[in-house]
Amino acid sequence: MGYCTVQDLVDRFGAAEMAQITDREHGAVLASAVAQRAIDDATSEMDSYLASRYGLPLPTVPPVLLVVCADIARFLLYTNAPTEEVRKRAEDARTWLKDLSKGYANLALPADPPAAQPASFASSPRLFTRRGLRGF
Repeated sequence: MGYCTVQDLVDRFGAAEMAQITDREHGAVLASAVAQRAIDDATSEMDSYLASRYGLPLPTVPPVLLVVCADIARFLLYTNAPTEEVRKRAEDARTWLKDLSKGYANLALPADPPAAQPASFASSPRLFTRRGLRGF
């Protein structure tokens, strides 16, 4: 499951822009399959960062992930020359994901607890015993 939908892209960036960058032949009609492929690619990229701190799939998806996914997917849809704004937003999203994976940012979700390790104790044999101390 992606962190955003094709409709989220249309709502954020407009139907005209989405049609222009998804319809490879005429730029007139939104190609949902092309947009969904970009969302899937962006989601996979995001998961590679998120998996370092959070168990996937996430129990809830914070709204910030929708924004990050939309910005990266939009960038991926620009096959020729993305505008400076599109490039910058995708770059900022990736920088934030790197910060998130390093712990500089947080989703306010519980991180995976460390795996429980059973306690074990080891010691050397006793040096002083009742029997060994007889006669002293």
